[in-house]
Amino acid sequence: MPTTDYTITGVASDNSSGVRLVSVRVERYDVSPKEYWNGTHWTSGSRRFLSATLNADNTWALPGIDLSANGDYRIRLVVRDQANNIARAKHNPVTYFTVNSAPTDSTAPTGIVSAPIDDETIEANENFTITGTATDDLSGVKKVQIRVERFDVSPTQYWTGSKWVTNKRRYLTAHVNADDSWELTSVDLSSEGDYRIRMMLRDFSNNLARAKDNPLTVFSVAASKTGQPPVAVDDAISITAGGQAAINVLHNDSDPDGTLDTGTLTVLATPFHGDYTIEGATVIYNHDGGTATADSFTYTIADDDNNTSSAATVSITIEPHPQVAPVAQDDSFILAIGTSGLINILGNDSDINHNIDPAKIELITHATSGDLAVQADGNILYTHDGGAHPSDSFSYRVADTTGLTSAIAVVSIEIEPATNPVANNDTIRMNQGTLQVINVLGNDSANTVIDRESILITLSPQHASDFEVGSDGTIHYRHNGDNSLSDVFKYRMFNTQGMPSNEATVTITIKPALLTISDFSYEGAFKLPADQFGASSLNYANGVIEVNGDSLFIVGHNHDNAIAEFSIPTLVNSHSIAKLNSTGNPVQKFTRVINRAATGNPENLDQIVGLERVNGSLVVNMMEFYDAPANNTLTTMMIKDAGKLSTSATSAIHRMNGAARAAGWLSEVPAELKQELGASHISGHSSGDPIISRLSVGPSAFGLNLPANLQSSNSQNIPTFEFQGFSLDNPLHSDLSNSLRENSLWTHMSHARYGFIAPNTSTYVTVGWSAGHQTGVGYKNTLEDGSKCPGYCPNKSTDAYNYYWLWNIDDWARVKSGELEPHEITPYESGELNLPFQTDAYLNEIGGASYDADSGLLYISVLRANIDGYDNPPVIVALKVN
Repeated sequence: MPTTDYTITGVASDNSSGVRLVSVRVERYDVSPKEYWNGTHWTSGSRRFLSATLNADNTWALPGIDLSANGDYRIRLVVRDQANNIARAKHNPVTYFTVNSAPTDSTAPTGIVSAPIDDETIEANENFTITGTATDDLSGVKKVQIRVERFDVSPTQYWTGSKWVTNKRRYLTAHVNADDSWELTSVDLSSEGDYRIRMMLRDFSNNLARAKDNPLTVFSVAASKTGQPPVAVDDAISITAGGQAAINVLHNDSDPDGTLDTGTLTVLATPFHGDYTIEGATVIYNHDGGTATADSFTYTIADDDNNTSSAATVSITIEPHPQVAPVAQDDSFILAIGTSGLINILGNDSDINHNIDPAKIELITHATSGDLAVQADGNILYTHDGGAHPSDSFSYRVADTTGLTSAIAVVSIEIEPATNPVANNDTIRMNQGTLQVINVLGNDSANTVIDRESILITLSPQHASDFEVGSDGTIHYRHNGDNSLSDVFKYRMFNTQGMPSNEATVTITIKPALLTISDFSYEGAFKLPADQFGASSLNYANGVIEVNGDSLFIVGHNHDNAIAEFSIPTLVNSHSIAKLNSTGNPVQKFTRVINRAATGNPENLDQIVGLERVNGSLVVNMMEFYDAPANNTLTTMMIKDAGKLSTSATSAIHRMNGAARAAGWLSEVPAELKQELGASHISGHSSGDPIISRLSVGPSAFGLNLPANLQSSNSQNIPTFEFQGFSLDNPLHSDLSNSLRENSLWTHMSHARYGFIAPNTSTYVTVGWSAGHQTGVGYKNTLEDGSKCPGYCPNKSTDAYNYYWLWNIDDWARVKSGELEPHEITPYESGELNLPFQTDAYLNEIGGASYDADSGLLYISVLRANIDGYDNPPVIVALKVN
């Protein structure tokens, strides 16, 4: 809103000697020539800095500024400390703002009555609540007033809030809710008659909608229905076990003042030992034939006034079926020559009394070509003698527990000749350099017996240091530890008749080894210049990088989010910045790209969080630093020619599925894993920026295939698959403040900046920084030097460090199969990542990284490591991944 007396406020800090002076210049830049505030009026002749009032707590204020004119303004700062160090305007962020006149509200609000509705008849109610809604899009609804009238009597009556009167035409104030709904409670509508509701509305600009401007609601009140509920009376029946009964449950029920409605007959508690159906007033009950001696169910019935009875119980007595002898049925069975098998002879036998006794099986005639053994459960074990007879048989009878005996039943056995056994292919997955005992016979089959000592290797493996066939039919395979990703061998086996199987293939997939932090070694480093190159410099750099062979792309000053390209000089293995080679001037100067997107930047994205060079183009992942509603969906754009940053055409800003939880760093999937993972690249992100609810509370990994249509000037969806990801409900560690001092994984201070799959390994590497793992994390806490933390801080300022997290991508396969959820994955190793030029974890945290597969080097930007006065560009450290 315009004002002639505006106060600009802010805060300054200096942890060494303290702030001495804050100077402020206010500019209006939408006019030509630009105008500057000189303390009393606007002028185009003097670019004057004004001294602000500095308070003891380092807050400052510049009052009395005339901002009565609509327009675009900006604020520049110069800050000086007690040691006379100065932070000039170019070193401090510029604040941009706009002054707009607020629109004038001259429109009255509108409203409706929701209950009762116009022309409705309602039941009498002595405590009725009238409800409705009111709307005013500009200044909002301030007051809703209601008058309730009964007009079928003379004189007309009016509701006062406690009684009906004839001498006061009173409006009552309704309660207005935050969503602009309203209600008037405790209205006595107990008398039959005709009523109407008048309404007046007022908004916060004092616009009034009178009763004549609002719709009149007319309604009637009818007497409440009354009546007594029906009376349902208990019933009792008897039924033979396994039988059916049609029970007229309503025959003894009644209704004192109406008629029973048979269509409302409802069974409440269902029977335990049978099922039922309802046909009019009758319940058809079918007993399940079991041995239970009683059953029951309950029901209710309603009348024509919708009054419902209490529940009545139907008790059912189950009479046992008269004892009869069991029935034994003939059986047939097929068995391979020379083998054994269990025959379930009772499976098709029956007894209406359900009391066959398995212990009373009596063999009448015995088999002639094999042995029989009656088991305790009633099964018969038949063992063929291996002879040439094509069939065999025996007979039996069975008794029940009362001694009644069945007729004789015959069991016929067909003897199959032996056939060749079947060997089936196997697929094995094992770790590099380890031993695997493979049961190749586990999925093989034969209609006789497999000879477990008969395995014949027909093709030997190529990458085994130890390979042996065991006498138990298993094969001991030890991988030789080389970089092979697969191996294969073939075999046959025989049955006990000496008949061979087909040839089967065993395919072995070798899972690469897992990295440890000891596999990373310092290879060298180089430094970058602090000068301004085009749209930005590397002071206060964002730190996101992308290696491009012998050069790298890097994002400049945090406020600029511009990209430049620098040549990579020869690495120097030194811990002295002075000895490092410099990149020199850039190959391509800093260029701002976000607002050059083909469709503009409708979600005000202002941070570059990931870069990846793909087929000569540069893919850029972005976010809005402070997306308070957490509703942004745009994430990704493409600079079509990475070699022409300043002039290249650009794509639209596309939508990566997963939004800010997914769209951070980008890295290519190693060639050997692309098909297995179904992805060409990994995109990941983590918490550590504002609005944690939109981020992954732990390093994420989303698989994606960067599509050809990424160059499109229309926004596209980029499909992803979430291999790992976390949230506030399911964070990597539940104690984000580390209040118990047992959290070494992830806190409110943790922030991963890059992730990649190391080639020829099973490791997903993520690096960043973290804090509070020893002393815990506080919020706006006071540190040991007395300074106040502006947000989350470790309880001791030195409890902060660069950090790494190593993950086993075998867990991703378990996520793809549904065995694990993405938030159930944990790193197999994590901890502090000690880097050269790391003097202060707050000052020198990891800003970004990029893995170069050709050299096997992981390049890491160590922020603000090369400090010279106000200059503080990052140093690039290279780690060899061994």
